Amino acid sequence: MKGSGSKLLLYVLAGALFMLPVGYVEAQAVNTLIYDITGSIDGTDFLIIQGSTLQWHHPANSAAAVGRQRGTNKPTTISTFRNGTSLINAFDWTPDWPNPPPDNIRFDAYSSVLTPFNPALEGDILSVSIQKISGRGTVTIEQLPDSSNNYTLIARYADGANGAALLDGRITVVTSIPEPGAAWLVLGGAGLVAGWRRRD
Repeated sequence: MKGSGSKLLLYVLAGALFMLPVGYVEAQAVNTLIYDITGSIDGTDFLIIQGSTLQWHHPANSAAAVGRQRGTNKPTTISTFRNGTSLINAFDWTPDWPNPPPDNIRFDAYSSVLTPFNPALEGDILSVSIQKISGRGTVTIEQLPDSSNNYTLIARYADGANGAALLDGRITVVTSIPEPGAAWLVLGGAGLVAGWRRRD
């Protein structure tokens, strides 16, 4: 009799599970993207990252645009990483501006666009942070990427002193993207999940 009672209980539990709502949730992979950007900053400049593009915006002020102090044309140095793997290693990019050197670009202007820029800023944004690695001045996040701005990240590089100086900022972005071929079967109300992966 005891054995029959145990079997009956198992049948009842199994039947209850089949009656629970079932759904699928895609498994998520987390990516850590790091952008190390060094520029020769005179006053204030804004670094813009959108998708696989990089660009500088120089606002109207009395200082020269990044890299254009005293008629020079100094490059922006770029290093990037995805999950610890180096993608760009100390690449010197010299952007074009509306006027060629020796013009200091002391007016509101946008630089040329660097593309393709890797790793691209894509996926669901989980967190964004910035820190100064070296140099004079400050680096801050001016705009967080989201759907309202077409996932455009803007960082502010500010010198805050007389003359120009190198300023190295590190931007760290953590994103999640669907993991190819993976999903989770969720049995609602039971707290049960089961994973599966497609074999290609």
